[in-house]
Amino acid sequence: MITLEDADLRLNRAVTFEWLYTNGLGGYTSSTIVGLNVRGYHGLLVSSLNPPVDRWLTLSRLDEVLINKDGECNLSTEQTTEGVTHRGYRYLKRFELNPLPQMVYATGCVELEKTVFMAYRKNLTVVNYELKNSEETVFTVTPLQTCRDIHNRHPHLDFTPGFEVINEQSYFSFDERPNSPWMYAYTPDAEFMPTELRITDPQVYRRDKAMGLPCEEQMVIPGVFHTVLEPGEHFLSFLFAVGS
Repeated sequence: MITLEDADLRLNRAVTFEWLYTNGLGGYTSSTIVGLNVRGYHGLLVSSLNPPVDRWLTLSRLDEVLINKDGECNLSTEQTTEGVTHRGYRYLKRFELNPLPQMVYATGCVELEKTVFMAYRKNLTVVNYELKNSEETVFTVTPLQTCRDIHNRHPHLDFTPGFEVINEQSYFSFDERPNSPWMYAYTPDAEFMPTELRITDPQVYRRDKAMGLPCEEQMVIPGVFHTVLEPGEHFLSFLFAVGS
């Protein structure tokens, strides 16, 4: 087991610790311990459409926000062309790899454990959250998506994204290109609230930038998963799968 705490969680050091979990097909899920993607190869769902090659990135990361009497806490860490705009690493108390990557966050009245893994021989990523909250808390999870070959990085979207809501708990994402995959998102534990399609500011991959590689990329936000948690202990699971 690998455990990282204290000084290892300071941003400039934390982004040097990267984790990767594979599915046995050539696909993987990968990031840094604070969830800031510093390479264009990072992402929560990288799928191999023709194993072990033809890899596509569809889900870059998830932004998690807690809202309660203490205010709003964004647990994500984001770097754009404007600098570091989300500083969720400040709430990270511990990272463990045993063998799954697990991030432990704490705010004033909430403790949250986030675990990420891929199903064996499936292009499917699961993100689980275990929460303990002493006050009523609104919990939102926002997918940041793209749809590109893992080796291609365009600073601006080069496709027209499309989304279709299936029901209150799931949706499909797709685009007009004949060779691109679709992605299915589902949770039994929150309501999906679609929004007008949002395009993010360019995300910056700081490790790629330092190496002189293409380092900026826009993401797509189709909506937000939303739930209200009464005081107590909760388990929430989110599934993201790719097909073609």
